[in-house]
Amino acid sequence: MVRTLATATENNMAVEAQSLYFQLGMVADDDGFINNTMSIARMCGFGKAEINTLIDNSFLIHFESGVDVLRHWKLCNYIQSDRYKPTEFIAEKNSLQLKNNIYILDSS
Repeated sequence: MVRTLATATENNMAVEAQSLYFQLGMVADDDGFINNTMSIARMCGFGKAEINTLIDNSFLIHFESGVDVLRHWKLCNYIQSDRYKPTEFIAEKNSLQLKNNIYILDSS
């Protein structure tokens, strides 16, 4: 997560968006999925603008179902198999590929 935030700083991403990214990382499930991004943003004093900044800068993928995923989750986090709980957002996960441990939308 720190490596990813360093990139965000280099890209001059607003500190509010960086802070939201960090907060989302704290509440994401074991695969990096979040189903209440707007609620988390509001609890932290942020809004749609910060979420859009994360999407526009390719830190967050938003699905029409309302679910979001942190693109770099697998790159920055490791959960031991005996503690891992798979995401409940199977359809969204199935629409992604992992390339170098970064989620990308499946183009097929």
